[in-house]
Amino acid sequence: MQSLQEVANQQRALLLMSRIYIGSINFELGEEAVRVAFSPFGTIKTINMSWDSATMKHKGYAFVEFETAEAAQLALEQMTGVIIGGRNIKVGRPNNVPQAAPIIASIQESAAKLPRIYVASIHKDLSAKDVKSVFEAFGKIKKVELAPDTAPGKHRGWGFIDYENHKSAADAISSMNLFDLGGQF
Repeated sequence: MQSLQEVANQQRALLLMSRIYIGSINFELGEEAVRVAFSPFGTIKTINMSWDSATMKHKGYAFVEFETAEAAQLALEQMTGVIIGGRNIKVGRPNNVPQAAPIIASIQESAAKLPRIYVASIHKDLSAKDVKSVFEAFGKIKKVELAPDTAPGKHRGWGFIDYENHKSAADAISSMNLFDLGGQF
């Protein structure tokens, strides 16, 4: 059984894993441009941009906090070096992550043992059954879980799929990454 301190450290690590740093942002772009570029990876909780009071422009970087660590990881993997507003953005982990690195590594190691994938940018009109019918081409699915929205019967555009084995999960990731599912990327 975990101690309260271990549970608190794990929750803090998950919070840190949900945040990314974005650098080299064009000074003409604002929070909305960051939101548009990064929202396909999952629900964004907050965007923090540091502003220069003299120029009234941001300082060229932002911190984005996603609802899930998986969304942050996907954004980190897919957006590094992407050109937005004429500049190659840099995407990484915030500098305050090193002290939590052992806990983060443990969480990632535990997660890697599960044949579970994270799916983002699911069109709002698609149901769990629709998603399952697309993804079961890669293997037997145990469960499809879409994040519920506040509106009854709706989801938030992301979820998890549990496969029976790792090969099916890996095949789904390699085939479906950046796939347009239902007209939403």
